[in-house]
Amino acid sequence: PPSLPAPPSLPPTKPPPLPQPSPPAPPPSTELNPIESARSYSSASSSDCSLSMLDSAQAWCVQWSRVGEWMQIDAGEEVMLGGVITQGSATDTKWVTSYRVEASVSANGPFTLVGIFEGNSDQATKELRMLNTIFRARYVRFIVGGWHRGIAMRAGLLVWYYMPPAPPAPPTLPPSPPLPPSPPQLPPPQPSPPLPPMLPPSPPLLPPPPPIAEGLIDTSGWRLVRRVKAGSAWHPATDQLLGTDVYGTPSSATADETFSVEFGAFDQFLFATGDGAKWLIADKEQVYGWYWNSQRTIIRSSMSETPYLARWYRRDGTEEDPWISLTDHSTAVA
Repeated sequence: PPSLPAPPSLPPTKPPPLPQPSPPAPPPSTELNPIESARSYSSASSSDCSLSMLDSAQAWCVQWSRVGEWMQIDAGEEVMLGGVITQGSATDTKWVTSYRVEASVSANGPFTLVGIFEGNSDQATKELRMLNTIFRARYVRFIVGGWHRGIAMRAGLLVWYYMPPAPPAPPTLPPSPPLPPSPPQLPPPQPSPPLPPMLPPSPPLLPPPPPIAEGLIDTSGWRLVRRVKAGSAWHPATDQLLGTDVYGTPSSATADETFSVEFGAFDQFLFATGDGAKWLIADKEQVYGWYWNSQRTIIRSSMSETPYLARWYRRDGTEEDPWISLTDHSTAVA
C-alpha cells in the first residue's frame, strides 16, 4: 500500500524574552560605632570615663556637669550622616536628656548645626534620632544641653557611604527629517496698527534689606528687630526682650534711629554693636527664663568660635533686664 503523507511541520517556536534585570537597590544605612581612639572630649573625669562606644562597659563622663560639654566622633572618612544613636552610662543611673549635633568635614570646623534632639530616658536603651536632611561630614560633635544626675553618654552614628546612583538616561531618538519648504505666500496689505499708549515709568527698585551690623561679614538668616542709636541712652523697651514692644521707625543698622518691631517666631538671638566689632549668638532658651548672676551658654561670639559660659541677669519684674554680656556681668561692667 502507498505510505501515508508526512504531517505538516509546525513553525519554529521562539523562546520567551528574558526578563530585564532590576536596577540595583540603594545602599542600606549602616550603624557606625568608631573605636575609642577616634573620639575626643571637651573634658573627662578619668581614663575610664573616655569609653563612649555603644555598649561599652563605661561611658563618657565628666567631673563637673556643665552645659556645653561635648564629645566628638571621627567617622574615619566622609560619609552621608543620617542620624545619631545614644545610650546612658553602663555603670550608673546617669544619662544626657538633651543635646544638639554639629558636623563638619574638618576636625577644626567650621561646624554646622544639623539637629537639636531629646536624649535618653534611661541608662541602657539605644535612642535613634534622625536628621531632617542627610549631611556630608566626617566629624560629628554632640553638645550637651541637659542631663539626669550627671553627664554620661555612649554614642554612634547612622551613615550612608555613598548616595544611590541615578538611573541611566533613556536613549535619544534620531532627529526627524526636515519638512519640505512651503511656497512663499505674501499676506494682503494691512493697515499698520496704532501704537500702544505710553506706559508710566517703572517704580525704582527697593534697596536691599539692611545688614544686622556694619562690620559683621555673615549675617544671612538674621532679621534686625531692635536697635538703639549711638549715645548714652538705653533701649526704651520694657518687655524684657520678649519682642512685644513696638516703637520708632524701622531702618538700617547704621541709621540714626531707635526702633523695635515684633520679634515673631525665632530660635536664636544675635546681639551686636553697630560697627560689628562685638557680638554674640545664644539660643532663645538661654536668654529667656528668670535668673540672677547665672551661667548661660554662648554658642559663638567675637571672642570665641566655640561655646562657653557667661553670667547674666534676667530678674522677674526688673524692666531693664536682661543684662547680656560677652563675659560675666561683673567683669563686663568693671
